[in-house]
Amino acid sequence: MPALSLQAAPQTRFRNEFDQTPMALGIEHNFVLVHRLIKALTLGAWMPRFIYMTTPEPKKSGYLKQLLDCPVLFDGEYDGIEFHASDLTKALPSADRQLS
Repeated sequence: MPALSLQAAPQTRFRNEFDQTPMALGIEHNFVLVHRLIKALTLGAWMPRFIYMTTPEPKKSGYLKQLLDCPVLFDGEYDGIEFHASDLTKALPSADRQLS
């Protein structure tokens, strides 16, 4: 099925159907990128508590839990990363001291 298909329906003029697969893969990809970016900036010191995704759990989700290094919860109300509030006050070890 294509990512977007338009079909005539009996009682309506058109019916839109979206294949959620590309969106789910995009969301997963973005979480991995953000996770790796924050890990790199903190030189590995940052650890998320949970990652929430609105998408259904894929048949093989072990790779995500391994890549993201924390519990991944699917079918949630929002897409987000939960971490300790104290992480916001920590200095970045990778920061350029001349810029601060």
